[in-house]
Amino acid sequence: MKATEQMNEIAAELIKECNEAVTTAREGFAHPILVEIAASKGRLLLLKLGAFAKIWAEVFEPPKGGTTYTVSSGASPIVKGGIPASRAERMLGAARSIKEAIDKGRLVTIEDEVTSEVLGDLMDQASALFKGGYCLACCVVLRAVLEERLRKLCQNRGCNPTQPRPGIDDYNQALYARGKTLPSTDYQKTDMIWVQSIASIGNDAAHNKRLIANEDAERMTRDVVSFLAKFSI
Repeated sequence: MKATEQMNEIAAELIKECNEAVTTAREGFAHPILVEIAASKGRLLLLKLGAFAKIWAEVFEPPKGGTTYTVSSGASPIVKGGIPASRAERMLGAARSIKEAIDKGRLVTIEDEVTSEVLGDLMDQASALFKGGYCLACCVVLRAVLEERLRKLCQNRGCNPTQPRPGIDDYNQALYARGKTLPSTDYQKTDMIWVQSIASIGNDAAHNKRLIANEDAERMTRDVVSFLAKFSI
């Protein structure tokens, strides 16, 4: 699934959750559980939007000081107090605004377009090198593609390495550390190890440490393509 399609799907789900929180509000207050479900989904979407998320971030942040509410007993419990319905309404408005921006392509910057075009060209170049039997050169190009995608992921997720000239391992470790503190980024230990495995072939090729066989280039091509698909920007 492409990044835009995934964000569009999450945005549609977010609108649904926010709308439910609004329509089930009673006596000026929205159900806190429904609001928190919607807010969590909103924060997940904003995480995927990266730098674009700033204008909507405050809407989905947990309320300062927490919330207090009571639930009446009976067959149809009623929640009183807690979260004003106006907050759910603001989230619904933000969700609709996000979806409109995604639908109309307003979240695609010139930088993203250039990055996608460059990576596409590099992947074509790697494919041509592989078909021509230049396995070492193919893996060197694929290594550059992997590093660029990791760099962009760090930028979008706000976890840029502090090293003056970070490399693949620095980006990989930064993304894994971010994944531990923010699980919704979905960058797990298995992903970190996967990147290390992919990069090891590219590193050997870049430093001419060993003979790069056809199987190495084929495997690296497959893994880089899979990584780009799983962690799209």
